[in-house]
Amino acid sequence: NYQIWLELKKSGIEFDLLYDPIGWQVMINNLNILGDKIIYIHQGGLKGNESMLERYKRKFTPQSI
Repeated sequence: NYQIWLELKKSGIEFDLLYDPIGWQVMINNLNILGDKIIYIHQGGLKGNESMLERYKRKFTPQSI
C-alpha cells in the first residue's frame, strides 16, 4: 500500500493511505478492462496520512540494536 502511494505521490497524485491504495491497485491491474477514460474521485481527507506514515515507518524501518 505504501509503495503504490509513494509512486503515485511522486507523479502528483496524493490520496488516503488507509483505503485508497487497494482501489488504485485494483484499477491499475484492470486497465485492460476499464479502458483509458478513468475518473478517480477522492472521497476522503488526507489528515489520517500523518498517522499512517508513522505506522509504516515503525513497521518497515529496521530497528537499531
